[in-house]
Formats: sequence, structure tokens, C-alpha cells
Amino acid sequence: DFVQRTDWHRICVFKPNLRETVFTYLKKGQRILVSGRITYGEYKDEEGTLKSNTSVIADD
Repeated sequence: DFVQRTDWHRICVFKPNLRETVFTYLKKGQRILVSGRITYGEYKDEEGTLKSNTSVIADD
């Protein structure tokens, strides 16, 4: 059986004009095309457990 799955990705936008466009026109859950670079990091959650995360730093 085919099961469709949704994957969510963290996209970071630092360019001012691109950031304004994102805030104005995009909503959570929209399908978008983004180009940029992947970054990896770590953080501690509320319980102090070390977690890893992956983000895309958007260029366009």
C-alpha cells in the first residue's frame, strides 16, 4: 500500500528582501522550491538532552 508522507524542513532566510517576500507571501505547509546550503547543528532541549538539527540557509 502506498502511504504519502509529509517531510518538514527548517529553512533559514537572512537576506532582507527575500525575508520580506517570505513573510508576505508564504504560509506554513506550502510547497516551495528553495536553493541554498545545508547546515548542521546541535542544541539542548528543555531536559538538557543534546539534539541535532539540519537547516537550509536559503539563497533564492
